[in-house]
Amino acid sequence: MPLATFSNYKINLILIYKIMDVICSYCGQITCLVKGSDIYKKYNKLYSEKYFYYCKQCDAYVGCHPNTKNPLGTVANKTLRKLRNSCHNSFDKIWKNKYLSRSKAYKWLASELNISLKQCHIGMFDEQMCLEAIKKCDNYLSNAANPINPQKSTDINFNKE
Repeated sequence: MPLATFSNYKINLILIYKIMDVICSYCGQITCLVKGSDIYKKYNKLYSEKYFYYCKQCDAYVGCHPNTKNPLGTVANKTLRKLRNSCHNSFDKIWKNKYLSRSKAYKWLASELNISLKQCHIGMFDEQMCLEAIKKCDNYLSNAANPINPQKSTDINFNKE
């Protein structure tokens, strides 16, 4: 009798993940898995199928990857959610305006923040890291828009992992 097949192994991993708790980083309590419509009452239809981990005590939450219950990052309060949103707005301009490809933009940001590429996920940033990233991205955009001192992707060291 085999010990485990791949499909059983995969099912067991899924079951283990489903019982894994997402902890609120503010109060240390276990968050509740809720539908987006429970958080965003005004946008019920838009978020009705999306899952969030929510701490009612702290009004802190994190969304999940589409069609999963896997959190996109860490639980965030209102202040941190606003900072992450601002950080994404600044960062996304770099690759959406084609100054760098999306992957090169993440490599650049990781290098600028002195973190590994694996750590360079805005959903994992704390307030201080968001502020630093916004500053770096805004400086990059200012330099890229200034023809006297253009920032070129060839000037960036991407070797840091």
